[in-house]
Amino acid sequence: MERNTPLAKRNPESGTAVFLSLFALAAVGYACLRLITQASGYTQILRIYENGLEHQNSLRASVSLPASPQRRCDIQKLSGGSILGVAAAPQDWHVCTTGQPGFFSNNQTISASITPDYAAILSRATPCQAQRTSISRTTFDTPFAPFTCHLPARLEAGVTVVENIAIADLVIWPTDPAQLITIATPGSLIAEASLTLATDTLILAGGDIKIPTLRLHQAALAAVTILSAHGDINIGRIEGAIRLTTLGRRAISTPQTAPSTTSPPLPPLRGRSIAGMIPR
Repeated sequence: MERNTPLAKRNPESGTAVFLSLFALAAVGYACLRLITQASGYTQILRIYENGLEHQNSLRASVSLPASPQRRCDIQKLSGGSILGVAAAPQDWHVCTTGQPGFFSNNQTISASITPDYAAILSRATPCQAQRTSISRTTFDTPFAPFTCHLPARLEAGVTVVENIAIADLVIWPTDPAQLITIATPGSLIAEASLTLATDTLILAGGDIKIPTLRLHQAALAAVTILSAHGDINIGRIEGAIRLTTLGRRAISTPQTAPSTTSPPLPPLRGRSIAGMIPR
């Protein structure tokens, strides 16, 4: 007599596990799809960004630098690069220049249209190591700093500060006689009595320069260049064999000196540049 074998009971939990596994796989697949889509989108954005940089660089490279002594804007047709494989059509742009106002100079061998690199000069500025006073003056017609650095009676090197420079009776005696001395300020440089030098020197100021007596101490010959960006230059008297070169845009009053037989000291110069550009 055969015995009936009972059917195995189906476990409802196995179906739930299969469903959860399929749901997890679908979620992982969806997340992977989103990640791939986002990565593709970021790649496209990066490509557009790089194309934009290339386009801007191409526009700048096609600019013709205006050689004008005055501030002005010219209309130029500039060609950029391609964006996403599509060549950009030439466009009209306003290209503006800061201008290159010339200098007056007593040295005819120097180009009047030189452009000193004031940023390079003043980047070497150091804190005032002497007495520093504030200025109560509120009106001026030449560059003038809000503080003044009062230099001591003796220095062994040049000085570049962001304050005005005040001198009573200063002697600069460098440790290296072949060293070029630089005295620079974006403001004014005013001496009460005298400035005594011992080697070639560059004196540069944004505003007025006033030195009653400029003297050479125990040296056979020295070349001195005095440059004011937007102020007056006033040298009362020169003692010693100084070959003086002046560069200024306003009033210049200096004694006559023998012409320099060598290139005078000059500040770092920058090339022509533009102030900005904007589409028409």
